[in-house]
Amino acid sequence: MKRGMARGARLAAGMGLGAVAARAAYAALTRRPPGLNGLPGEDVWGRVNHRGEPVTLLEGPAVVAGAAAAGLL
Repeated sequence: MKRGMARGARLAAGMGLGAVAARAAYAALTRRPPGLNGLPGEDVWGRVNHRGEPVTLLEGPAVVAGAAAAGLL
């Protein structure tokens, strides 16, 4: 029973750490998006969706950062 509770606590801690890391990575990336070959980050990571609204592709790298942080536990 104790082992199951410890495993659940570790899982919850990993989920929390992953969520915090993903949010921090997304905030850092949107504040100053990385450019490529002299192009500004907004041009590299920004797109326009089918409704004509601007969207960003920075969520992907942020999710990967969160998953990597959660995987450390």
